[in-house]
Parts: sequence; structure tokens; C-alpha cells
Amino acid sequence: PNCKFFSFQNGTRTISQDIFAINKNEDLACDMVFTHNDHISKEYKKIINTKTMTFGSYLNNINPKIYSKKNNIIFISQFSEKKNFNFVNYKGKKISWDDYYYPEKVIMSILDEFCFKNKISLNICARFNSNKYEKFFYKENVLKANMKFMDKLDYYNSYELIDQSKMVIFIDSTLGYESISRQNKTVALSVRSKLLNDHSFDFAWPIDIKKKGSFWTNDLDKKEILKLINENYFKNDEQWIECNKDIIKKVMHLEKSVSKINSLFL
Repeated sequence: PNCKFFSFQNGTRTISQDIFAINKNEDLACDMVFTHNDHISKEYKKIINTKTMTFGSYLNNINPKIYSKKNNIIFISQFSEKKNFNFVNYKGKKISWDDYYYPEKVIMSILDEFCFKNKISLNICARFNSNKYEKFFYKENVLKANMKFMDKLDYYNSYELIDQSKMVIFIDSTLGYESISRQNKTVALSVRSKLLNDHSFDFAWPIDIKKKGSFWTNDLDKKEILKLINENYFKNDEQWIECNKDIIKKVMHLEKSVSKINSLFL
């Protein structure tokens, strides 16, 4: 009772294998939860006795955007090794490694063709440091395009990588949502929800939003995905931002000054 408890949302949340699979009757309490957006704040309040403040991602907030563009696409990896993989959805169904990463294989084949045809470099933002299995996975699925595997030991940070790319592509990575908030041209292929039978893997959950939009889709449809990639890649940055400014604000807040929270800790 004499100690204040503050919690920062560190990543994108879902129902399966996450906090939202529990019930509020577990008597959870917190003085303040700093969240990514207004909509996820409501979900926290359903299960935790707490106040919330929409603050965005702390790391995203303190890493200023780098304004430098190159002629490449970067895909954000969420790879895990088979031996370490164990996913059970909130309904109790166990999902195999092959089913979970099937979307990556489909998307890689599409990106392979698109980048090869348009002479675009395809970069992979690695999830781990020097993981040979992760590197092999992408090399095995990119056969024709000029692919560069961006190992975490070879660059300063992931924010620098996405800021310096012409277009960012992700499935359900937190870094992908951070990219949107930084107004980087981004395509969200949130196609895992149907395979996992968990709607919280839909784009921008829990925001009430259409299943398909100008830069996102929840369906693993090759024609739809290729259309999104093609239309967004060749759209200039200013057009992309203007077209999507409303959803950019909803998906993740970007706090340019962290000083607003200092008084809470005094």
C-alpha cells in the first residue's frame, strides 16, 4: 500500500498466451498502465483495477526518426526455432510451428517475385542475434530477389533500419506498429488470425476496423497481398501519410516528449 506500481505496455498484445486470456476476478491492480493506444487501454481496464495513460511505446518515443530513404523493402522477422516453439491459442488448441509460420512462407514467395521483377532489394530485419536457423529460413524462401539479412549485431537498432527503408512490411510485430506511428510507409499483413483461430491477431486489435484497408489485410490472399505491396510501394510518402493519417493516430500514439510522465514519479 505504500508503494506505487506503474506498468508500461512493452509490445503488441493479443488474447492467446497473453494477459487478456485471464479473468478480472484474479484481483489484479496497478496505479497506472501506460498503453499504446486508447482502445487497448479499455481492454486493460476490463481485467485490471487501474488507471491508464495513452503513451505509445517508450522505446519508440525516445528514438527520433531518421529521415533517409533507400530503394528497398524491409520485412520484420518474428522467427522462432522449432525446438523452442510452443503456441496454444486461448481456446486450448495447439498450433504447430509449420502452421504458425506458413504466412511467412507465402509472403516471402510474393516478395521474392515482386522484388526480383522490380529490381528492389529485400531486407530482412532479424529477430535474434546471429541465429543461423532464422537466417537459413529466409534464404530458403527467397530464391531470386537480392536479399540481405540484417543481423542485429550489424546495425545500431531496428528503428534505424525501418526509418531508412522505402517500405516496411510486417505480420503482427510491435515494430511494425511502431513503424506506422513513425509515419513510415508500411504494409500490415495481419494474416495469422484465421490460422490461429484468434481474432486478436487481426490488424490493430482491439480497434473496430475493417478487415481490409489501404495498407492492411487480415486475409492470406496472394492477389490482395500483391496489390497492397504494389500500390503502397509506388505511392510517395506524402500521399501515404495523408491517405492514412486517421488510422496512424489510432494504431499507436507517438509521444514526442516523455516529460509528461515525470511528475507521476515524484
